[in-house]
Amino acid sequence: MKKRSSSIQKLNTVDGNSSTENRKKITQNASSVTYFSANCIAPPQTGYTFDIKTVTLESLVKHVSTLFNINSSNIQEYKGPQAINEWILDNLAKEKITVKELYAFLASQKNKHPFGFYDNYKFIIKFLQYVALMSHVSIQQIQKEMLTQKETFISFAKQTHITPKKFKLLSKMFTLFFPKLELSDFIHCSHSTKNFVIDHPTITACNKSAKKYGITESTMLKNNRHYTKFLIWLKNTFTEFSDYNLNFLPLFKITSEHLVEFRHHLIRKVQREEISQRYASDVFYTVRALFARMHQMKLTIHDIAEQVNGIEFDKYVYRKIPSDMEISHLLEISDIYSPNPKLYRLAFSLMLFLGFRPQEMSELKWKDINLETQKISVLGKGKATLLPLPAVLTAQFKELTPTDQKGFVFHSNPKNFKNKLLDFYTLFKLIASWNEYPGGLYLFRHTFITRLSEQNQYTPQVIMYLARHERPESTSLYIHREEKVLRMAINQLYFKTREEK
Repeated sequence: MKKRSSSIQKLNTVDGNSSTENRKKITQNASSVTYFSANCIAPPQTGYTFDIKTVTLESLVKHVSTLFNINSSNIQEYKGPQAINEWILDNLAKEKITVKELYAFLASQKNKHPFGFYDNYKFIIKFLQYVALMSHVSIQQIQKEMLTQKETFISFAKQTHITPKKFKLLSKMFTLFFPKLELSDFIHCSHSTKNFVIDHPTITACNKSAKKYGITESTMLKNNRHYTKFLIWLKNTFTEFSDYNLNFLPLFKITSEHLVEFRHHLIRKVQREEISQRYASDVFYTVRALFARMHQMKLTIHDIAEQVNGIEFDKYVYRKIPSDMEISHLLEISDIYSPNPKLYRLAFSLMLFLGFRPQEMSELKWKDINLETQKISVLGKGKATLLPLPAVLTAQFKELTPTDQKGFVFHSNPKNFKNKLLDFYTLFKLIASWNEYPGGLYLFRHTFITRLSEQNQYTPQVIMYLARHERPESTSLYIHREEKVLRMAINQLYFKTREEK
């Protein structure tokens, strides 16, 4: 069997100026026969191939530039990040927080960082929703008198298992209605587990056993985080475990009923859109596997996880894709409210026009960009790929002045920038009314690949190259079309008609 040839060439930088290099053609390096989505029709007849050797980087630059019709940056009135707090007060809080003491309390914090301010707003709404549920009224019908019962605050704190930070916020809200009292006189909040490092002897023994089967250190760290979530939930939910230190909680006392209840807990969080179904499935699978391994090591008599079902999830999840107008609106909001409009628009544009993953975007360096040849090299999953640089991105790069020609484009701390961008993206979605587009920054990559699938001139090999996927099954997860349109698009994606052979 022949090894797959590399597409264009392996590059660490894009400094080459050779005309031959610039015109190097994409090689056929992947099968065209695959399912492109959960709704895809059967693959075509085998043995039919399509020659894509005429595709060059130059032609891709031209076509990728026309994928979207997005308005260019035109800031009429730059307001800055702090103005987001005013927007939240005027457009959200004013309607939903009808108790004037709570509204004034939130308004007094409008100098906080926008994401922290929004987080506090959501907590107040969560509290009011609890009060509304207990009082059998809508959130807008809540009156001050409904908040003058101490038990309302106490029961809310007990039933929601709030963090120390949120308990402090709730205590301040409590004093608005009971100025001479302290909430901590009636209930104590458990200590923060944010920096908790699990060192449970049974889990440590299971980890050592798992190492023999090739479990990597990174997987073990991820598993430990899942174990910690489970133990915290167990301690906060069941009185028989409440007095134990997490590292000495008796795992042998845990039953299948506890696992079933934890499963229901995770499913409820999915239904409230607090976590994804895939994440819930991963956490629960890890916890079940722990008890299965404990049984294999003869640390327990019975395998309590054997009869407990996992949490299923669809690998392919249909996403609604935003229109050009909606994307333009979001970018205009970013231009008005972001800390650095040019930098943030460039970050969004890289994910939109080239399908950059958030981490790839944040780790991009100036040496990876060649504006003269309109090429950009991206390192994703250990492999460097040369991509065409659309005109819209070339223009945006030229507007920036790099402080370090060899450094990162966006920030010296890429992870910090990526997280900050995600926070602001959440707020921009809120202002843009992107209620139909849940999730994070990966929506831009899904949008990019879906748009590629709509173009008649792009074969599966070209789409896979631009998406930087080794397997067509991976690309299929990013294509989101209505069923009828999807069938037509997938047919077009496979091959040109036989008459064009």
